[in-house]
Amino acid sequence: MVGTTSHVLYAALAFVGVHILTSTPIRAALVKRLGEGGFAGLFSLLSAALLGWLIWANSVAPIEALWNPAPWTRYISFAFMPLAFVFLTFAFTSRGSAMGGNEGKIAARDPAQGFLKVTRHPMFWGIALWAGSHIPVNSDRASVYFFGSFVVLALIGMPLQDYKKAALHGAAWGPFAMRTSAIPFLAAIQGRSGLKWSDISWWRVLLGLALFGGFLFAHEFVIGVPVIPG
Repeated sequence: MVGTTSHVLYAALAFVGVHILTSTPIRAALVKRLGEGGFAGLFSLLSAALLGWLIWANSVAPIEALWNPAPWTRYISFAFMPLAFVFLTFAFTSRGSAMGGNEGKIAARDPAQGFLKVTRHPMFWGIALWAGSHIPVNSDRASVYFFGSFVVLALIGMPLQDYKKAALHGAAWGPFAMRTSAIPFLAAIQGRSGLKWSDISWWRVLLGLALFGGFLFAHEFVIGVPVIPG
């Protein structure tokens, strides 16, 4: 199985499956037996191990082309990766009410603050944009399995996290969900979030764009594939 595209598929299914299972009632049963800290530690180790397996399986998989990508497909990544970096920057540098470790603020009078008025899932959108924008130009079967698993995880993860948070916060979740949206800017377009320019932390936008610019040059050394033609 090692060195086959099926190996990548099995690793991808395991990686996505574990994240889905831990958003079901199985999580509560494990927390009851292990405690929150024990569960978090076990889940982190298992996730890291499965991610490592997926990366390794993809790195040794053969090239089985599914289509011949047109030259212009590389610009899809250039279009969406800056947004991915901005979303991920917001996710890592701000602790929103719907994110772990800050649950108490969800019952506040105005729980939806800052970038949460854009989307309550910046992490998932960053992952989806990163992975999805890489599929058109990476046309081999293993890459489709690899990047596709992250797209599936991100899109499924949003409603699963909403379900988990709704169960955790009870009645307090309703006002928060009303002021926010999973789809970026939907709550603002519908007039529910009260989004203002001041809610967008522009230093985070600039940091995300700077990180994207740096990664353009580092991509060849980190990933082994040049992005900018020599």
